[in-house]
Amino acid sequence: MTSRLRDRATSPYVVARPPATPAPDRWTVVVDERGEPVTVLTPAGAEVAFVVADGETPVAAVLSLLEPDDVVVLTSAGTVSGVWAGDDLVDAVMAGPSRFTTDMRLPGEVRIPEVRRRCRYTEDGAVCDHRMSFPERPRELPECGNPQRLAAHRFGW
Repeated sequence: MTSRLRDRATSPYVVARPPATPAPDRWTVVVDERGEPVTVLTPAGAEVAFVVADGETPVAAVLSLLEPDDVVVLTSAGTVSGVWAGDDLVDAVMAGPSRFTTDMRLPGEVRIPEVRRRCRYTEDGAVCDHRMSFPERPRELPECGNPQRLAAHRFGW
């Protein structure tokens, strides 16, 4: 039996529209007018990188996309249905996808997870902070959109 994201221990969360104030005791998923997650805030208010994936997605399918400090925003029928974060996620990322792979064949439509990250490039104390989405971690990072007009650089994973 394949472990699905919906089976993982999810953290308390709220969904908010911008401008959002972080909830002090739960994750805040900020969504745009279509209900698409655009930002995830920790209870302390820090923005984090995140992957958006349908709750039916196998855990193994997203683990290779994650860093230990990322979170996963689960969706169901196009709406936010959970946030997977914390020790359970860190343990899974550190264990790697092979622990969760028993049968990757999925019935029905397969929805590919999407990685959404902020550029971590810094220059003289300024952080680029440009946001990009990826279907997977690229082997070679693309040129950054660079909205802060820092020196030309590749996207900082």
